[in-house]
Amino acid sequence: MRNGDSEFPKMVTEMEIEKDAASHYTRSIYYKVRKEIKAACCHMSLDNLVTADNVKKCMIRDKHVKDKVFEVDLSLSSNDISCSCHLFTRVGYPCRHIFYCLSLSSIEQIPQQLLSKCWMKNAVETYSTIDLVAESNGSSDEEKRKSTSK
Repeated sequence: MRNGDSEFPKMVTEMEIEKDAASHYTRSIYYKVRKEIKAACCHMSLDNLVTADNVKKCMIRDKHVKDKVFEVDLSLSSNDISCSCHLFTRVGYPCRHIFYCLSLSSIEQIPQQLLSKCWMKNAVETYSTIDLVAESNGSSDEEKRKSTSK
């Protein structure tokens, strides 16, 4: 972990979920996630909310996207959550619509399912190492990088 990642960043909202994000994500991803959290606070409004079969369906309007309603489904039993914008599927961190739905549901920590291992502070230390290995022909001039999982 780099020195910058060990320092706690300045919060821009008073939401506990922002502190939780800062404790999990690398600094660069945290700033992207923080932007989504801030937008959830400032630019979202609830269009409709329906709870059926232990699933909360939030219809959310984004003030920056005219004539579009985003649908967020939150399973109250498993905390599985998905959004019709598919940002999480594309980039691996939650969108503003998901953060807004979590806020409406009084969930103050990011559900484990939304914490992609590749964006975690400990991803490099935990999931890979880089070794320099001499080629089998004995030539010390030729080295190759090999990535292995722990």
